[in-house]
Amino acid sequence: MLTQWINMSKEAELTYRAMGFIVLMSLLATFSEIFGFGIFLPIFQYIKMGGLHWELLKKRINIVPSHIDHNMHIRFSENDFYKSLENKGETYDNTFLETVFGKE
Repeated sequence: MLTQWINMSKEAELTYRAMGFIVLMSLLATFSEIFGFGIFLPIFQYIKMGGLHWELLKKRINIVPSHIDHNMHIRFSENDFYKSLENKGETYDNTFLETVFGKE
């Protein structure tokens, strides 16, 4: 099969350099597709889980109340923001991570 492909490429007057470039681009396309699938895999897992588990997530993150004004700016209280940063993580619950990724 490889010999046949090389013979057809020679009939089309392709150089070995051009053939190598075509093979390289094919491999690059394959790796790019695999990488793209890897990026979307967590999204597919999220959909399979049935959406956001808000109660589990609230135990893991600090939520700062905010709203969007008429200029599309996100507004929030600086005091609430600084209070959320004071939480050092002692109260974090790993239930959400265990639900998504399983236990170690």
